[in-house]
Amino acid sequence: MRKKLLNVALIISIFSCGSTKNNSHGSGDVNLLGIKQILNSHLEQRAYFNNLQARLIFNIKDSDLPQSQTVTIRIKRGEVIWINGFLNMVRLKITPEKVQFYNKLDRTYYDGDYSSINFFLGIDLSYSNIENALLGDIMMGYRFNQLKQINDKNSYILISKPHNSLESALYRINPENYKLNNQSFLQHKKNRKIEFTYHNYQIISNQFFPKLMSVELKNENNSTVIDLNFKSLNLNNIERYPFKIPSGYTQIDFK
Repeated sequence: MRKKLLNVALIISIFSCGSTKNNSHGSGDVNLLGIKQILNSHLEQRAYFNNLQARLIFNIKDSDLPQSQTVTIRIKRGEVIWINGFLNMVRLKITPEKVQFYNKLDRTYYDGDYSSINFFLGIDLSYSNIENALLGDIMMGYRFNQLKQINDKNSYILISKPHNSLESALYRINPENYKLNNQSFLQHKKNRKIEFTYHNYQIISNQFFPKLMSVELKNENNSTVIDLNFKSLNLNNIERYPFKIPSGYTQIDFK
């Protein structure tokens, strides 16, 4: 149970974040653009803010946890991702240097580097990768010559060459708003796939943020799907990121 709660908190932090904008596009051909133009247009849609707070409902399929839970996420851009959930019983804090977590239900905690996330997901991640995924941006940083383009009638599709621990990555970019429709990462040798689908975006302060999204984790033995529904999102309020591991808790290793 303790590992399950930590895994859920990590997944939400990595794969979550007015009016709404659907990511669908008509069946007509998209405008022809080169990789450099596509990437630059995508980067221009990057959201700018100092801090963010969102409350979301998530549903995990094929899980022994309750089917629906509400958590609060706070982000200080480039510095902190903070999650509080399960009736204030579970708290997670991620910074560029470390990952911290505690669980009041069984009096356990984790305080360490990114090896915990990397082991669980099978991908070498940094703090910026996590923020990008949460905000609907391309997770990994690429030069133009590290990508190739595939023709498609409904979206711009970019495929990467091998990158760090990944054997391949695929990005589908919406030709209307240049945000992601989907990004997926494959490890063929380990028969593992991680896929994020951004179903809808919401417009806050004239910027796009994910509204409805899902995450699918696959390996040779099972598949887990997580649906995320953001009910509220606020920008640039003064936020606190309280975190203190209670005394007497036991350090865990969920590898």
